[in-house]
Amino acid sequence: MRCPKRFKPALRRQMEVYAGFLEYTDYHVGRIVALLEKLNILDDTLIYYIVGDNGASAEGGINGASTR
Repeated sequence: MRCPKRFKPALRRQMEVYAGFLEYTDYHVGRIVALLEKLNILDDTLIYYIVGDNGASAEGGINGASTR
């Protein structure tokens, strides 16, 4: 399924926002890791880093997906 050209600016913006979210999240996870390292407990710490989003996937369409 091809995306109509008129949707591309909105989808491009959604991808930009998502990239910003990932950068922000990565920065703060880095702060946590640095603190654990400073406290000398990083080697004894298990970190789960889960981001559950499909990012720029347009499978649901511009207005999301319907549940029928």
